[in-house]
Amino acid sequence: GIKRVLYMASSFLLLLRLLLEDRLDLIHAHGWDPALVGGLFSRIFGVPLVLTVHGIPRPRKPISSAVFPFLEGVILWLCSLDHSRIVALTDSDAARLAELGVSRERIDVIPNGIDIHEFKGTRPGSFRKEYGISPEAFLALFVGRLHEQKGVEVLLQAAKRLRGDGVSFVVVGSGHQEKKYRTLARELNVDNVLFTGEIAREDLLDAFASSDVFVLPSIFEGMPYVILEAMAAGNPVVASRLPGLTEVIQEGKTGVLFEKGDDEGLAQAIRLLKRDRELARKMGGAGRRLVKDRLGWQVVFTRIIETYGKVLERTCVEGRLER
Repeated sequence: GIKRVLYMASSFLLLLRLLLEDRLDLIHAHGWDPALVGGLFSRIFGVPLVLTVHGIPRPRKPISSAVFPFLEGVILWLCSLDHSRIVALTDSDAARLAELGVSRERIDVIPNGIDIHEFKGTRPGSFRKEYGISPEAFLALFVGRLHEQKGVEVLLQAAKRLRGDGVSFVVVGSGHQEKKYRTLARELNVDNVLFTGEIAREDLLDAFASSDVFVLPSIFEGMPYVILEAMAAGNPVVASRLPGLTEVIQEGKTGVLFEKGDDEGLAQAIRLLKRDRELARKMGGAGRRLVKDRLGWQVVFTRIIETYGKVLERTCVEGRLER
């Protein structure tokens, strides 16, 4: 709505100011709204552009389903100049971009990265104590926007199935559906679900360290950063079987996947890990090693700089950038 329009206008003006102050060499846009602003600016002023696509949403509402493909086409056209590149987080997103007409030569697949060192020195158990969660409870953690995309309704239905099984759910985050989900939790009488709202970063790290499993029942995703955080903390992951997630979560090794929207499947996966704590521990360890070896920030950072170099080098060749 109006916030989106104001965001785009203010962002465009900020870019213009930076250009006039001779401080702008490259634009890196993350997501579709920033891409619309960055792509338009790049088209007008010839500034090199890198667009990172964080998943390709598939709207379910009739109006959105009719409008989004058009906007998607406009955005990709804006970002299709020779001095532009598009970064996909996963191979599946890269394939989808190619289907939409983007040349594979202009797509770099670079996953999200994470600072593994941030997860040292956390305080396991402190989060449980602060929120009154029993040390004996099997704690399933969700972190994310309270939005239809994230499948919180599925989580609440699974919590109902697990009521009385010694499983506690913690929902961290806020969003425009927060009131709806809190109401639904009351209607389902799920007293094993705690909504914390947004919490401080230190408390979030402690929440990961205090949890037994991380759950993400999303309807669609790219490569959510929160999955990497959970794995870096040593949590096994239970998530929807989505193209982007299957490229990160190795089923049976670092986590368990279930069909999106299947609350019974989610509940069964959590029961499995609660029943077999050794399996859960092994999955958590494997996930942490995977993130450290392949998705550490230094590795990803190097690849991003290489992408910057590609667009800046091309711009220099074309004579549009002197420094």
